[in-house]
Amino acid sequence: MVDETVPHEQSEAVAEAQQAYAFLDMGIVTSAPDQTEDGAHHVTVSETRVPSDAPVPVIPPTHGDYYVPPEGTPVLLAYTDENEAVVIGSPLPPTNSEDVTAGERIVSHPLSSAAVKFSDDGTVQVVGDDGTDVQIQPDGTVVIDGGTNGAVTDVTISETNSNGGATSLNVIRNPDVKL
Repeated sequence: MVDETVPHEQSEAVAEAQQAYAFLDMGIVTSAPDQTEDGAHHVTVSETRVPSDAPVPVIPPTHGDYYVPPEGTPVLLAYTDENEAVVIGSPLPPTNSEDVTAGERIVSHPLSSAAVKFSDDGTVQVVGDDGTDVQIQPDGTVVIDGGTNGAVTDVTISETNSNGGATSLNVIRNPDVKL
């Protein structure tokens, strides 16, 4: 019997009772919301402990990393109570991202070819779904689509003809932004 006047014993008893239901299970997603919605995401999961029509929250591995597993995806469930589960993971489908090497991280969405790559040398590369490639190099140089020419920052007339028309220009380029 738990002494109701001792809060520590009460919390210990509650923890022991909850521990009886703390386990992992597998399930299959039977429905998922549109992935463009804001806010917390829920899916319905078909497995034995939670009715298939009960929404189950999807817990992201890191703040800001949200991925709602599509219908038919196997998911790993953690139980927080007898009939309360949360989705804590799923095998992600292959993406268009290259393999990650030690010291790198690639953030991408499995339904898009867009990605952000953090290289071990400090370079940050952003690749758009349309193939646009922007790199920010460790020295601060920005390279757009593999460009080698600095962005034009100023143009002045260096020579003119007898009518005052420009015949030669001085082009000043920023060496830190390559187009």
